[in-house]
Amino acid sequence: MAGRLYPKVGPRRLLATGFGIIAAAQAMLIMVGPGTTLWAVRLALFAMGAGMALTVISLQAATFATITPTAIARASSVFSTTRQVASAAGVAAVATLLTARTDSRLADLGAHAADLAGRQEALFAAYHDIFLVTTALALIGFLISLRVRDSDAITTMRPVSTASNADQHGHPDSGHRT
Repeated sequence: MAGRLYPKVGPRRLLATGFGIIAAAQAMLIMVGPGTTLWAVRLALFAMGAGMALTVISLQAATFATITPTAIARASSVFSTTRQVASAAGVAAVATLLTARTDSRLADLGAHAADLAGRQEALFAAYHDIFLVTTALALIGFLISLRVRDSDAITTMRPVSTASNADQHGHPDSGHRT
């Protein structure tokens, strides 16, 4: 769906929508507790996946909009490497922060550390702390995406000719767009 929407609405709106959806999904996860149904968690995770699809497709297409054909191979390598390193660093940072928040929340229990309900509440609170941070990061992404100019990516927003369009008009690119 993101690939079909991109030529019509451009990267800025898709990025902003994607980051907005991701922030909303992360905020939903802040509300998760022992009584939360699995369907609520599934809905939040589905929304997060949809938001990621909008952002990743738009970001990659817009990134390559001004790259010359001779530089595509190098740009693709740099983009892929950067994406992989950033993903790994992000996961490591969130895992480290979660461990620190869990230790801190459990330490706050003190003498009540053996209480199962107290431990469960502390663990949920640690996760809530992390989801608060990731929600803030998604909102920062949203604000940054508002600065993206669709005009810089206009070359990537042209719809692709289809075979039926070529048959209908006699040649693949007759100037008519679908």
